[in-house]
Amino acid sequence: MEQMHWHDYDLICFDFDGVLVDSEALHFAAYKEMCAKRGISIKWGEREYARYALYSADGLRRALLEEFPQLRAVSWELLYSEKKAIYQELLQKEVALMPGVAQLLGELQGLPTCVVTNSFRVQVEQICAQHPILRTIPKWITREDYAQPKPHHESYQMALRGVKRALGFEDSPRGISALIGAGAEAILVTSMLAPEEIAQLPGSFRHIPSFHTILA
Repeated sequence: MEQMHWHDYDLICFDFDGVLVDSEALHFAAYKEMCAKRGISIKWGEREYARYALYSADGLRRALLEEFPQLRAVSWELLYSEKKAIYQELLQKEVALMPGVAQLLGELQGLPTCVVTNSFRVQVEQICAQHPILRTIPKWITREDYAQPKPHHESYQMALRGVKRALGFEDSPRGISALIGAGAEAILVTSMLAPEEIAQLPGSFRHIPSFHTILA
């Protein structure tokens, strides 16, 4: 079990989906339902979805339009708005915390923490209403707050302004790129990527399969 020295950091940052809450499956379900309403059946598994969604900001869009060219008949903005509405409906069901999150946030109470997410504030608020422990995190940067999505580091630059030493947790290659680009120490927390995929990622970061690895 790895020993973490939380007080060594001026700020501890978290991504939201797939890091604090188990919502990536709902995003995937929303895309599948959006396509199903147009007569398209997505046969991908979760790992295949992850390869498309977690590496670049537009990877999933490119994969969908390439495999299902009939989607090009309408704008991506319309397709994404349909997916977003479906996702909002799915959030009416309980969204679980990722393993170890409740204990970790309990240990970090009183320390400077922040969430930096590509999700929209209304989505975040729906999930936080289910899990009050998430509201112990004082600072939130959501998709409305910045122009360039991850892997661009703009969102983390906002979070790290005036911070000397920061640590961040991400579950995706694009999130890790954003963290490193902003100058934070980065930890990839995921079991969705194979070891050989992780080994090929650029930059200096650590990898853990879940927060249980670092809990005291």
